[in-house]
Amino acid sequence: MVFVMVFIVLGGFILPGVEVLVLGYFAGQIAGILFLLWRLKAFFAKVVVSKKVVRLFVLRHRRILTYNTFITGILMLINHSPTLLLSIYFGDKVVALYGIVQRIFSAVPGALGQSVAQVFFRKCSDCYNSQRPVYEIARRTLKQMGGWYLAYGLISFLVAPVVFYELMEPGWENAVIITKILLPLILIQSISIPFTTLFTIFKKQRRVMWFYLGGFFVRIVLGFIVPVGLIETGYKEGLLVYSVTGVIYYFFYLRELVLQAKRNDTNLIVVK
Repeated sequence: MVFVMVFIVLGGFILPGVEVLVLGYFAGQIAGILFLLWRLKAFFAKVVVSKKVVRLFVLRHRRILTYNTFITGILMLINHSPTLLLSIYFGDKVVALYGIVQRIFSAVPGALGQSVAQVFFRKCSDCYNSQRPVYEIARRTLKQMGGWYLAYGLISFLVAPVVFYELMEPGWENAVIITKILLPLILIQSISIPFTTLFTIFKKQRRVMWFYLGGFFVRIVLGFIVPVGLIETGYKEGLLVYSVTGVIYYFFYLRELVLQAKRNDTNLIVVK
């Protein structure tokens, strides 16, 4: 994500036009892959996997694999639908504004969320497997991330005008408005990244699948297709409804995740 953002921003100074978003995205992805291969020293690594081990793994974890694959598909549909719908209703220019705002201001919180998720998952898994409480870890992590992201949101809110007014070419003024509209959604979406692992830990994949299906209906159908496609609002108004419905959805989504941890701890106390 960081490589993609860097290539897109640098490309904006060198090449004008929407094409720089596409070129910057692919260049950033390639650079990220090469960097990971270099860090892992895996250019010539050979991995030998037993077919029997793979078969046993799939049979043992088939429920997790099935639901997680379905959930990943829904999530990709949710994330990419706004870009497709904006292109259909408003054209390439609006898509470019939306894309560059997402790339610039979601890179840092997204990377932080992914990093925290790795540690969070390991700690919560260890506690769950050893029948120790999980809720306090979830509550403390949510509180800490909320403080970090609030500070990042305030800085981004102040920096956005400088980035788009001073550093970009004329015509990017609307990107400032889009940034202010999408920032709350970007932040709460990034905060939820570590806590999504709780459903895997507690084996509640079926329940989270319904949350994602509901999220698609609320965020894409009610929050985008209805105001933009049926009511024919402008793209700013459409993105505002999309952002507000997304924030409401993620509020209840995080609430459910934390409550799952609290219910788990309550069951531990009852058993003891």
